[in-house]
Amino acid sequence: MESPTLSAQFKALLERGAQELFEDNQHRMTFGDLLTSRHTVADDDLRRFFAGLQHGAVTLVRGAPVQYPRPTPGRWSVGTPFPGKGRLPL
Repeated sequence: MESPTLSAQFKALLERGAQELFEDNQHRMTFGDLLTSRHTVADDDLRRFFAGLQHGAVTLVRGAPVQYPRPTPGRWSVGTPFPGKGRLPL
């Protein structure tokens, strides 16, 4: 049996994060489904993301505050709560 692709693993993290966000904020949200997008994340970026998770450079914390910076054209970003802290609300 083949392991899921990096893209599938990342999507699963996003789906889990969306569901947890909904569970924690049902008074402000009507659903917790992940909204689809035509945008994709490059495999190199996914490799870096998962390497960061593996080596502790990225920490996934449920309910962490996040400030989303304005995206730069041609780049993607999930943001960090404060400069120097790599935490994502998943």
